Amino acid sequence: MRRRDGGPARFEVFAYRAANLPADERASLLAVVSEMVQRHPDDEQLRFAQAILLEQSGRNEESLALAETLLLNSDEANLIVLKMSLLDKLGRRDEALAYMREAVTAQPENRRLRLILGRMLFERNEMTAAREA
Repeated sequence: MRRRDGGPARFEVFAYRAANLPADERASLLAVVSEMVQRHPDDEQLRFAQAILLEQSGRNEESLALAETLLLNSDEANLIVLKMSLLDKLGRRDEALAYMREAVTAQPENRRLRLILGRMLFERNEMTAAREA
């Protein structure tokens, strides 16, 4: 989906801001985004926004499944971070750490991913590995 000025629509911005909405308003926004996804199933920005809203609504398994589907065609850092966060929320911390290690290996120049990996290692008291991340 494109904005009127021709640039790609960035629906995830709305989704991130929805974190501060009351639950009923966020649910309404999720319903609208889900309806838009039905009309535009190939719009990855809409689907990413839907994944964010699902996470914010506590529907972590659904959000993870959607994030994993989107990651089949993308290595976007925001998607990687979403998947890692969801794995962590679901108590799959070892899997989240292994996934972040793979992501950093695939994108060693990505400072954001390296920083997140370093923080994860620091929290596990793996100081040497955290410094090297």
